[in-house]
Amino acid sequence: MSKNGGRFQPGVSGNPAGRPKMPEELKTRLRGLAPSALDTLEQLLQSEDERVRLSAAQALLDRAYGKPSQEVALENTGNASLLEQQAEIMAVLVRARRRELQWLDEERRKRQADADDANSPASLQ
Repeated sequence: MSKNGGRFQPGVSGNPAGRPKMPEELKTRLRGLAPSALDTLEQLLQSEDERVRLSAAQALLDRAYGKPSQEVALENTGNASLLEQQAEIMAVLVRARRRELQWLDEERRKRQADADDANSPASLQ
């Protein structure tokens, strides 16, 4: 480290040895569990709960084909400064995060409504 406000000098890593490697024995054991994990995911695809089915399907597809990439279209008229471009990127990310939070809130409300319906006096009869 440097006296540069507690930051590393350019080109100097804070972790020169890198991330520790997973022991081969552990990798081998985990790979041995893979068939069982796949069987479990396959069984979860038949769940009555659509959220469970969706999560299982997503896990299988992500591992088989990789997670889908998200493209972000940015326009640069050539007049935008780097700072303006960064601000545009941040605005796109903030909008995406807001949409995600809205979706999560809607899902939470649906689950709460389902739970309330299940506990209502009419459903207990």
